[in-house]
Amino acid sequence: MNNKITFQDSFSSNLNYSIKYYLEKYCFSKWIYTLLFFSLTYTTINAQIAGSSCENPIGIGGLPYVSQTFTNFSGNNYQDAGANCIANTLNGNDIVYLYTPAENQHLDIELANPSAANSTVLVFESCSDIGVFCLDASYNPTSSTHGIYGLEVYAGGSYYILVSNTDPISFSYTLNLATGESTDCIGSITLNNFAEEQATINVVSTINSSVAIPDGSNVIYEAGVSVSLEPGFSTGTATEFCAGINACSDENPIFFATLSGLVTDESGVGIRGATVAIDGLNNTYITDMNGFFWITEALDTEDIYIAVEKNGYLSGSRYYNHLGGTGFVEVRLISAKPIGTVSSATGGTLALSDGASISFPANSVELEGGGNYTGNINITARFINPETIDFGVLMPGDLRAMDENNAMVTLASVGMMLVEITGDNGEKLAIINGQVATLTMPITNDLQSVVTDNMPLWYFDEGQRLWTREGTAIRQGNNYIAEVSHFSWWNVDFPFPPILLTVNVVDDIGQPLPWLYGEASAFFSFGSFITNSEGVTTSEVPSGELINLDIYTNFGCAPLFTGSYGPFTEDTEITVMVPSNLRARIFGTLLDCDGMPIRDGYVFLNGGNGSSTPIFTDSTGFFFREITLCSNDMVEFNGFDPTTNYYNEL
Repeated sequence: MNNKITFQDSFSSNLNYSIKYYLEKYCFSKWIYTLLFFSLTYTTINAQIAGSSCENPIGIGGLPYVSQTFTNFSGNNYQDAGANCIANTLNGNDIVYLYTPAENQHLDIELANPSAANSTVLVFESCSDIGVFCLDASYNPTSSTHGIYGLEVYAGGSYYILVSNTDPISFSYTLNLATGESTDCIGSITLNNFAEEQATINVVSTINSSVAIPDGSNVIYEAGVSVSLEPGFSTGTATEFCAGINACSDENPIFFATLSGLVTDESGVGIRGATVAIDGLNNTYITDMNGFFWITEALDTEDIYIAVEKNGYLSGSRYYNHLGGTGFVEVRLISAKPIGTVSSATGGTLALSDGASISFPANSVELEGGGNYTGNINITARFINPETIDFGVLMPGDLRAMDENNAMVTLASVGMMLVEITGDNGEKLAIINGQVATLTMPITNDLQSVVTDNMPLWYFDEGQRLWTREGTAIRQGNNYIAEVSHFSWWNVDFPFPPILLTVNVVDDIGQPLPWLYGEASAFFSFGSFITNSEGVTTSEVPSGELINLDIYTNFGCAPLFTGSYGPFTEDTEITVMVPSNLRARIFGTLLDCDGMPIRDGYVFLNGGNGSSTPIFTDSTGFFFREITLCSNDMVEFNGFDPTTNYYNEL
């Protein structure tokens, strides 16, 4: 007689077990004896399932990519998403994917048809970022499809995509990955040595085609791109020019923006999907895939405050003085990703690479709004050198301030520092009342001889939208030391009574020069500007100080003009002449892949190390701009269609 006995037990991974099985004999429910049946000793081994952890992710080889699976066997290996993510997004079992793009692209990550509510999908740039900082995330309280769309990823980067749930459950889903947009439609135009000439450009359905226009050429046809020179308009006005090509009429109005702008990261790369809010306007605006935004609403005030928000970045802002015409602003956002950590229990110092530092005493922080905190302090910090060219686009607002007597002043900065702190789960932290943190800011070499031992200290008040005096920075050697009781932007500055300086920038025949960048300074920096469509800019400057002006294009070349003005003790208007030998009029028609005009699209030029402001098209796809170049070097065109998100990528 054969008998089969089945034993079933559950064991944990990576543990040693010694197990004995016994057979007991009973007779009419009475125990007779116990017999050792057998014994064994073994070690369980954890055979990881692909996708169960960051160390063993599911690799994504290429796009498009589809994964239909469930989280039942993956385990809940991660609980905290970290800063910049929705709280409690990793409470369920986690599936981890790894994607390494072969080229820079925009990525759509879609979690389709999850079988449970409260599903989440998160993106991290490294394993070590999980629980510290999240690049982007999507959460849906229902069981409907959701995702992250248009995420910028870069060639060779490692992007860890985690699928989980806010509840401790498992669920099934479909993960879809695809490129966000096609970039193969509009062709590229290359122009050489075209100063003082006019180019009519028709861009049709071409891929990576280009044509060079040497001096004296008339018409060139190549790869579907037609280019013709119009030398008769080389000295004409914009009105005469428009009449000559029948493009300025009531039936065919030029697209007009009262204000346009560019939102970039710290390296100057445009940020897609940033939210732009303008004082006095009910609407908010979203930057396109190149980081541009534009506004066609009437601006009722000359003094406009622009606030910018984007997930993954600290908020940014800028003041703009609207003088009519079309203005342009640039706002540069700083990544919210922490750059270092100190223990809240022991305190410590985080040193930045440029010589600045932040020091915390032991047990000096709490949860923002009150509440005990004993974890790590995650620190996001930057020192902003006032002598760098991007000083004016990084700082918040501008340098208007209120002193300790509630008087309005304008500041001249000798050093600026941003600090934000968060906890282990991304929660905001604050310094405990009665405690202080210590900031160390280096004094640049050029300012060593002009600064004083005790300098006024200011912080940026986002509610008041200006700098407010609080405390004093003490010089120690080549650094300023400042004790602060809260974190924000902090600024070491000289205060001055303000005056309003209006600058008209023209060429040597008196024609306005729009879209030029400039920097105003004395022996220290106090701001930057961009001329509007009429070649005019205005800003507050210190009264009684010699004003140095540098004017340049955004193509990365040396200043076109450098000069000194003043001192001025009252509001003043001046005219600055820049030589016109590098002026060019650019006009043409922007067409889609089917040869149809792109209405309300735009063209921008790339050359040297920068690009132009956007040149908008009208209802027939026509665009026109007078520009100033660094030299007669090559300049390339990019066109963009906002209705399809098609553009040519150089």
